[in-house]
Amino acid sequence: MTNHQPIVLAVNPGSRYLGLAVFCGQELIDWGIRVIKKRNPEEKLELAKGIVSRVISQHDVKIIAIKRLHPSRTSVNLERLAAALSALASSMGLRVYQYPLEQVEKVICGTEKISKKKLAKTICETYSFLERELEKEMSSRNPYHTRMFEAVALGLTCLRELRFAKS
Repeated sequence: MTNHQPIVLAVNPGSRYLGLAVFCGQELIDWGIRVIKKRNPEEKLELAKGIVSRVISQHDVKIIAIKRLHPSRTSVNLERLAAALSALASSMGLRVYQYPLEQVEKVICGTEKISKKKLAKTICETYSFLERELEKEMSSRNPYHTRMFEAVALGLTCLRELRFAKS
């Protein structure tokens, strides 16, 4: 990996799962779901911070993109988690960007309203190796991988913004 390409971590925070995607430039180098198996909100917060901290260190991340939660569709604990991840990244010297899902969808698909499955299909057009996860998602009743697809879309949104900001 070259020093010219920014290493970006995209995080889609959730109360039970974290969707993560790591990019070196436009190359998706790591992705997935991390499970938060704790009941106590403080323990969940610490576990999530530990997971994100390890990914940042492992990949030498310089930029983090975090999903901005919709105020009417979130909980106090989830808001605390997102704020804690942002504060953690700032304390580690990372540039922090936050994007609402509506902005991510617009950047990725060019439309204002789309379904999460449509977003995932569009991501697979760029990263065909994710089609296996999409197949699992389509056959599952629990939208487990949706968080990961949203994290990938979040990372792409950040990369596009950075590219346009340099122009």
